[in-house]
Amino acid sequence: MRAMAAAAATAAAWAQRLAGVRGLLLDVSGVLYDGGDGGGTAIPGSVEAVARIKQSGLKLRFCTNESQKSRDKFVGLLQRLGFDISVNEITSPAPAACQILKERGLRPYLLVHDDVLPEFNEMDTSNPNCVVIADSGDSFSYQNVNKAFRVLVSLENPVLISLGEGRYYKESDGLMLDVGPYVKALEYACDIRAEVVGKPAPEFFQAALREMGLEAHETIMIGDDIVSDVGGAQRCGIRALQVRTGKFSYFLILTPPHRSKWTRPPKTSTQLGQTDGGGGPLPQRASAASGAGVAQLCRENVFHSLCPGPRAAISGHWSWTAIKRLPLPHSSCHWTSDIRCTNNDN
Repeated sequence: MRAMAAAAATAAAWAQRLAGVRGLLLDVSGVLYDGGDGGGTAIPGSVEAVARIKQSGLKLRFCTNESQKSRDKFVGLLQRLGFDISVNEITSPAPAACQILKERGLRPYLLVHDDVLPEFNEMDTSNPNCVVIADSGDSFSYQNVNKAFRVLVSLENPVLISLGEGRYYKESDGLMLDVGPYVKALEYACDIRAEVVGKPAPEFFQAALREMGLEAHETIMIGDDIVSDVGGAQRCGIRALQVRTGKFSYFLILTPPHRSKWTRPPKTSTQLGQTDGGGGPLPQRASAASGAGVAQLCRENVFHSLCPGPRAAISGHWSWTAIKRLPLPHSSCHWTSDIRCTNNDN
């Protein structure tokens, strides 16, 4: 009886949290499938989940920084894996980059994967006056990165356009470097800042909202990347849910970039202690996604309050006390697959 009551309460809480939601933005890699040899594999349950979403009447947009395949090839791969998806449901950075190039009269040196080159067929690439970089996978080499560097340093006003800025992604055989590290190398060498087209840029999410005809508060972003998916969406006022597939890791604990006042809950004998659940220091290996802080489920029933004050592992009642005191705006929340953390959760 107690278990049934708890399940009913959880269902009611989720129904309240989802009230007013009319559309979903779905990341693809790490959420629906893991890439790899032979095209990759669908994540168990993802094909059925997409079908249920479409049957529910919710509007749906697939938001991806995929830049190793053209949209046609990408959709063909997903269809072969069993997904009900079409090209006009995809929001990706290449078309937006082409529009920018046309509007500004730019001629790109394309440091992109060969399979993405067809997206840029209409572009003049002679005598380049900018660089467009994307995840080229095994096609990255010292030679072509250095060619991009030479183009940029030869320009009076160098322009570097990046299709996303992810650090890494997950394929079936492990983690893979994304375009971000290569972008940072060129930024450092040329003393410039890249223009990001794709997640986490606000324009990317705003374009997806326009394509669905929805407002930010009516939409939820679902992804595996705490920075590009969750953080990018939150900065646009979109609620975000981080799944526990793909690159998700309990151990990539985040530190918020903006410091603000925070009142630490009182310490009691065993309810609160500065620990990572094993007595050691908490890892700090990724940049923060959201505004002033994030509360994340970490290991078994232990929450790490990520805030300007001392990090703490909190259990039971004190976890919710701490979470309620975190200085997060109402629209900024981090969900794991079964928890939502905000400063005004009842």
